[in-house]
Amino acid sequence: MERVLRHRRAGAPPAPPDWQAVGAFHRSLPGYRPTPLLELPDLAKDQQVGRLLVKLETDRFGLPSFKALGASWAAARVVGAWLGHPPDHPPPLDLGSMAAEVARRPQPPVLLAATDGNHGRAVAWVARYLGAGARIYVPADMAIPRIAAIVEEGAAVVVITGSYEEAVAATAGAAGPDRLVVSDTSWPGYETIPRWVSDGYATIFTELAAQLAELEARPEVLVVPVGVGALAAAAVAALAHQPVWGSSTELVAVEPTVAACVQASLRAGRLTEVPPPHGSSMSGLNCGLPSLVAWPSLRAGVDWAVAVTDDEADRALVDLARHGLEVGECGAAPLAGLRALIQGGHRRLDDAPVVLLATEGPTDPDRTAAVLAGVGPEEPRGESGSARSPQVAAFWSAFTAATGTRSRLDYSAWAFGSGEDSDLADRLSALVLAGTKRATTGVLEHHRASGEPLPRVGDHGVILDGRGEPVCIIRTAHVEVRRFGDVDAAFARREGESDRSLGSWRRAHRRFFGRQGFEIEDGTPVVLEEFELVWPAPGSSDTGTI
Repeated sequence: MERVLRHRRAGAPPAPPDWQAVGAFHRSLPGYRPTPLLELPDLAKDQQVGRLLVKLETDRFGLPSFKALGASWAAARVVGAWLGHPPDHPPPLDLGSMAAEVARRPQPPVLLAATDGNHGRAVAWVARYLGAGARIYVPADMAIPRIAAIVEEGAAVVVITGSYEEAVAATAGAAGPDRLVVSDTSWPGYETIPRWVSDGYATIFTELAAQLAELEARPEVLVVPVGVGALAAAAVAALAHQPVWGSSTELVAVEPTVAACVQASLRAGRLTEVPPPHGSSMSGLNCGLPSLVAWPSLRAGVDWAVAVTDDEADRALVDLARHGLEVGECGAAPLAGLRALIQGGHRRLDDAPVVLLATEGPTDPDRTAAVLAGVGPEEPRGESGSARSPQVAAFWSAFTAATGTRSRLDYSAWAFGSGEDSDLADRLSALVLAGTKRATTGVLEHHRASGEPLPRVGDHGVILDGRGEPVCIIRTAHVEVRRFGDVDAAFARREGESDRSLGSWRRAHRRFFGRQGFEIEDGTPVVLEEFELVWPAPGSSDTGTI
């Protein structure tokens, strides 16, 4: 695949957002301050450009990315409409009054979003500010620290087996009168709210215009990372309507090689999906299809589409750190894209001012630390406690033969209580067989520390008793991550232990996890797995042994 595409603009640029209203709204929020525009002369010399300016979007309202700007503007309008305000009316400058209105309702709304990290965290943040609930849908391979950060904002995180696009579809399917989707991507029939999200990013460019004027800089190139294209669409509007940008300023869109959907769409001249897997470390850019709303702007305003590898983004991350900038993988992508453009001989910028949008700080600190240390990120180490004895293999074979399940399907084998307490393993496996126990709980930090993947919907597990003998087979039906204090009585009852009350569930899990070295507080993120018994069939006396 040719990784650098020179694109000829097609169509008219979009109408500008209401710069003044968006900016006034953000300035009214507690903690607002413009993000800095930094000049890096030594790095400019290394890259063979005239001036290198970096707009550092690593701290917005205490969150490590620019996403709070779009999420807050859109969510406030969505919740305002739910409260009965005119749907096209801008949100009030005092969100405290809106939060008070929400508090007077019998039940608050729940905001839904799909994310690979930053957008979902921003939606959870504004939901907490407004007194609303939040349910954020994420792909199962999302980094544990990113999931933990969303949960710490008070959201429930629903883990989806599949891609970001499948998480988007799950949010659409869960929408309802009191379940309000705040998505930064769009699809037919859902276009207004993603446009509000993109409009919310206008504040970046309002700030940037003032900062460029102060520096007397007139950039020839603006480099922006792209996922579904909402930020790039806002950049197109800025370049078309703000006087600080010259008519010849070029917009460079940078995305991962494994998820280069904007480049594929521009090359084809129509929206084009890049099939999964989208396994880039630039997780916020792991998108297989551009936003329907953003697409006309991308066609009208993108001049270059550049695809970069994870290694290239990592080298850019290291070089930015050497110049004092702590960024995440998505934040480093623009520098990697600029290098691909120049080093590939596609564009000379010897005397040109260039602006990079560094869109996030480190959101997976473990991975960032490994990259900076030069050791590379660790690969997941597989499932802890998985054991496949001849008895387990025979038990699985009996199950597949009796049910027609694919015999080569992957599965794990494990005992409740991590295999350390044979009495507990016997007691809980018996509850599964009796139909009383249909859920289990883990600590999210265990998955981060051990490298054990999160459970996924559709996973099969052979449950062992205290002697390590197979007892039954379960299939994961639902996975959520919540704060320990947010687990409700309904889940405690599904877990089926002791008297099945929430109080006993809390006491038992504090004791058990404490013995494993985890101090459990109400804010501790826990993994809630619901499952179904698939072998032996519920009510059957056949254990499947041979």
